[in-house]
Amino acid sequence: MIKKILVPVDLRDEHSWQSTLPIALQEARAYGAELVAMTVFEPLGINIPDLPLAEEHNRKALQHTEEALAALVAQQIPSEIASRALVRQGSSVYKEILQTTKELGADLIVMAAHHPMLRDYLLGPNAAKVVRHADCSVYVVRD
Repeated sequence: MIKKILVPVDLRDEHSWQSTLPIALQEARAYGAELVAMTVFEPLGINIPDLPLAEEHNRKALQHTEEALAALVAQQIPSEIASRALVRQGSSVYKEILQTTKELGADLIVMAAHHPMLRDYLLGPNAAKVVRHADCSVYVVRD
């Protein structure tokens, strides 16, 4: 039985959630599962002690990311479905997805995969790594 569904989204790419949220919503309704929309915030890598601008930029950018994801969840997920927004910080999207899956005890990941390029023949690089290493089922949606 599916109790928790993780939906990774890229806030800069509408296709990452337009194609996956309808499927995740269908599954959440069918199983009465909670839906967790997550995104990964990648902070600037600048770490110069005398330059607090990078730290301030990261703080504001993280706040903007949290607000944007919360707005997306509020707009796209009906109130009768238990849901929440989660922003993780890191430079490796697939690792954050896998770690979040374990921490939440998610039973299903619903994520988008971009059309393949030569180097990513079957799936996008993040989707391929998540499929390969996830401890739960992964529903990959082509955009």
